[in-house]
Amino acid sequence: MVQKRVLAIGIDPRFVDYAAFPPFTPELFRGFIAAQIENARAAGYDVTSCLIDLRYGRISRRLGPAVRQVRLRVIGTGLRLPPEHFLLFESIINLIYRLAPGAGRMI
Repeated sequence: MVQKRVLAIGIDPRFVDYAAFPPFTPELFRGFIAAQIENARAAGYDVTSCLIDLRYGRISRRLGPAVRQVRLRVIGTGLRLPPEHFLLFESIINLIYRLAPGAGRMI
């Protein structure tokens, strides 16, 4: 069986605002990320983690090469849900579409 390659995009725990997530610590955050990646791998996916800084220029440099190498990209909750990350989330979506034009299609 051929594994589907997945890019899991999330916030590097070093750049999380833990005041917005009171019960979390960097260790808990890392553990949660590792558990989710392991669950996906156990389900047969070849997962590459791409943890990003919250500054756009760094995101572009970090995501650029990785986005092109996979067919499926998953964006973590920390980037999708907090209202203060809305523009950053949209920037990531736009970057993915620009670097991988077929990214909007379902597989």
